[in-house]
Amino acid sequence: MFSSGPTTEINYNFVDLVDTCKLQYLMESFYAATNIPCGIVDMEGNILIAVGWQDICVKFHRLDPVTEKRCRESDKHFIEFFENSSAKDKGYMEYICGNGMIDIGIPIHVEGKHLANIFLGQFVYEKPDPDFFIKQANEVGFDVDEYLKALDKVPVLSKDKVTHIIDYYIKLASFLTDIGLQNLQLVRAEEALLLDEKRLEALLKLNQMYDTTFEDITDFVREESIALTNSKIGYLAILNDDGTLLSMHSRTQVTVDECIVKDDVPDYPLESAGFWVEAVRQERPVITNDHAALDPLKKGYLGEHLKILRHMDIPVFDGDKIVAVAGVGNKEMPYVESDVRQLTLLMDGMWRMVKRRKAEDDLYKSEGRNRSILNSIPDLMFKFSGDGTFVDYNKPSEGSLIFPASDFIGKNISDIFPQHISTPSIVNIKKALKDDNIEIFNYQMDLDDGVRYYESRFVATGEDEVLAIIRDITDRKETEKILLEKAEAEAANLSKSKFLANMSHELRTPLNAVIGFSEMLAGKNFGELNEKQERYVKNISSSGTHLLNLINDILDLSKIEAGKMELFIEEFNSLDAIDEVCYSLMPLILKKDLKLNFSVDEDVRWIFADITKFKQILYNLLSNAVKFTSEGGSITISGSIIGDEGHFSVEDTGKGIAPDYLSSIFDPFSQVEKFETKVEKGTGLGLALVKCFVMLHEGRVWVESEVGKGSKFSFSLPIEPIHIGESSMPYLK
Repeated sequence: MFSSGPTTEINYNFVDLVDTCKLQYLMESFYAATNIPCGIVDMEGNILIAVGWQDICVKFHRLDPVTEKRCRESDKHFIEFFENSSAKDKGYMEYICGNGMIDIGIPIHVEGKHLANIFLGQFVYEKPDPDFFIKQANEVGFDVDEYLKALDKVPVLSKDKVTHIIDYYIKLASFLTDIGLQNLQLVRAEEALLLDEKRLEALLKLNQMYDTTFEDITDFVREESIALTNSKIGYLAILNDDGTLLSMHSRTQVTVDECIVKDDVPDYPLESAGFWVEAVRQERPVITNDHAALDPLKKGYLGEHLKILRHMDIPVFDGDKIVAVAGVGNKEMPYVESDVRQLTLLMDGMWRMVKRRKAEDDLYKSEGRNRSILNSIPDLMFKFSGDGTFVDYNKPSEGSLIFPASDFIGKNISDIFPQHISTPSIVNIKKALKDDNIEIFNYQMDLDDGVRYYESRFVATGEDEVLAIIRDITDRKETEKILLEKAEAEAANLSKSKFLANMSHELRTPLNAVIGFSEMLAGKNFGELNEKQERYVKNISSSGTHLLNLINDILDLSKIEAGKMELFIEEFNSLDAIDEVCYSLMPLILKKDLKLNFSVDEDVRWIFADITKFKQILYNLLSNAVKFTSEGGSITISGSIIGDEGHFSVEDTGKGIAPDYLSSIFDPFSQVEKFETKVEKGTGLGLALVKCFVMLHEGRVWVESEVGKGSKFSFSLPIEPIHIGESSMPYLK
């Protein structure tokens, strides 16, 4: 979208976002424990909350004009201080008043907007000098004895205690920021919902405007667009068929004070029209929140020189063709994306209404024209008299009628159809005649080929005549059912993933105990074992370890699906990581007398990635290569920089993978082992995890294989560091 000026609307205060009554109660409790006055002051210096302010402030400083002015200056000093970016980073400000008393200020921000300050103060680090306050009392005119009594109530605190209190209030300010942001999001959601309701109400009224002219419709839509976007002016212009001329059908009538009137020309050639039709030329919405700024696109105004402060216009599409342009202007706040959305949806509804009105106008012209239009519509149609008697019909194809025409023409609908269809139909016929609205009725029928669903639309076509358009919506109902079942299945799958991701402790703990105790038995910590016992204990340990690996892999996949898998990106030596993985698998490599080759470029030594996930990717690929490479074979690990990616690969000289299986090789529970014989079974999740971990890094993974010649598994990772938090893997669902 073309945009000039800010498009984020900020129009809220602290009291709009935080419950100050509850906050008052919280701060009163804190004062009862610390005896330190505290409060909250907004950006205009208004005291929103005041708790425990000492008599010296309430009865003296804030009541006398001279000292009250000094207090206001202190408040202003706090506000100006926190406008400084370096001060924001500190999180608080300590201010020593001229009389030696200490004030602490802590800012509260929401979305970067400074809303208010938490104040705590009216304390001193050392006992105050009474002579100073006696002098001040005499200068201002305070009662000296009463003033000194108030001074005695001012607490003397250590700096360590104040430091702890400041830390508490900084955390409170952060908490209030979070609460304010949540409430702000809720308010915006409610405002968006209210706008949607207003737009739907406008569309409902629009759909009821059957006896109005086209100009009345465009004027109504213009005024609704102004109301929906809180604008002051608006217009709607229609584009001619060849897209060269705009006709102004509706625009706000402004007073003489607001504009300089030019010749009232209703038509504008597009090539010379001004900035107000830029949306047509760019074929997208245009927002201008600073209309005074210089812009080469400003060729002129829409017939009258309005005092435009802000402006937004959108193209109205009919399919892929622009048919009109609508615009609004002079909103008090900047235009935002929600304004574009509301105006676009309203104009789309208007244009559909215009098209429908045109079709209905054509329908009224002549009976012959009516018949030709009816014959072109693919829906079954009936004409009814006001009491529900069948007058005429139009069938789109043979077999559309459930009964022969001779069975119902001239008869009442209640004589043909069951009561659950006939009674509501007669009610809708009468409502259509009375209100001149389109009435809709959905029903189902049990036929020989099963249950069918229908939608009937009733519209008055005369003083005592109604047209009913009947559409078979069975396919749509079935589609809706399938979509609902799919959504329910996806929700169930997500719940399953979240459940498994949160069950890691409960699943792993007993297995670790089984494995641990079996290893202790195998190690003969509790005495010698006979041959049979030793074999069984080893089976327990081996089976437990295999099951734990399977559970770990399932939980890793579930974490990813549930959006709980995190990456910890750091720079590390990839060669060291590769060596570590190779070392862990060296016993298996040596056992099968495999030759391990390396071809890793120096350029790819240092990379940015999650080192744990990188090792697991490489371990899974290398362990598969070792598993499926025959004795005496070779494995090659390669690495290089290609473009802006680091490419790594593990290539073996095994039997390879048949082409039919390559497309599903990275799917969960798709085991490479099934292509080999007499090998140890795996979990079927290793390559699925490889794909997950690589894609979490925004990389790619692929395989090249030929039966009898071996396989080459490769993956790529971005060279530059990336920042990724929680992520989900929808392709696993």
